[in-house]
Amino acid sequence: MLRALLGAIAGTVAWFIVALGLGTVVQKIWPDFAEAIKTNSYTVPIMAARLGLSFLGSLLGGILASRISGERRNAALAMGVIMLVIFVPYHLSAAVWPHFPLWYHLSFFVSLIVLPLIGARLVSSR
Repeated sequence: MLRALLGAIAGTVAWFIVALGLGTVVQKIWPDFAEAIKTNSYTVPIMAARLGLSFLGSLLGGILASRISGERRNAALAMGVIMLVIFVPYHLSAAVWPHFPLWYHLSFFVSLIVLPLIGARLVSSR
């Protein structure tokens, strides 16, 4: 149980490191991406890039959660739940919700549960 919790927390931290770290790199090499964040004016390619960063973070977080916990489901699922607890209120706020279409929010929310589980399944069984 403790290993599953530690795995879920580590997976969540990994998501932030990957998504925000790579997001910073993308802002430096893609000026339109950086401008979109400043002005809240997101084009489809920029939204796709943002989702891609999150998807990668979710997959890698699920892999890490599984490796730490020693199992392939519970820690990754707990990671997804932690991410939803963090991001649903934020995305539903006036600061975020009106700036993105519904498909973006739904893709993001679903990916926070599904992709860590897929990442965990990529880890070979022990």
